[in-house]
Amino acid sequence: MAADAFPDSAALRRAGRLAQLEGPFPSAPRIRHGELSIDPLRHTVTMREEPVSLTVKEFDILHFLASYPGIVFTKAQIYERVWREDFSIASTSVSDHISSLRQKLGLNARDGRYIQTVFGVGYRFVAEPSGSLCFDRRGFSKNRGGFLFDRIRAFPRMR
Repeated sequence: MAADAFPDSAALRRAGRLAQLEGPFPSAPRIRHGELSIDPLRHTVTMREEPVSLTVKEFDILHFLASYPGIVFTKAQIYERVWREDFSIASTSVSDHISSLRQKLGLNARDGRYIQTVFGVGYRFVAEPSGSLCFDRRGFSKNRGGFLFDRIRAFPRMR
């Protein structure tokens, strides 16, 4: 047999590192929040113990947001992370995918469960769904008839 038929250990290590860099979530653990479960290794999502069929981009958006609960991401940040290209100002891809994602998960944009809209800023994943949160950039609720400051505990304490 030829000596180059078997890769050396350094080549195997390089190939392993390359595989980790190429995959979006190579060793990510399962994420569970309330009735939602995301398994990135099997690329599956369940809601209320029922499997949910998602496109690759919908799955990647959900996994990305759920990996950073409570952190608000702009549409541009989500787009650049999931699509791995520069964001176009005219693009509605992120909004369209989040709308479709909410529909498939049986969520309503107004109730603020799991994927929360922060008006004028972007989206965040809510680790513990509260059922009635939708905020503008100042932290005021856009639900329930006007701008009433709602659920102060949803925000970190300012000191």
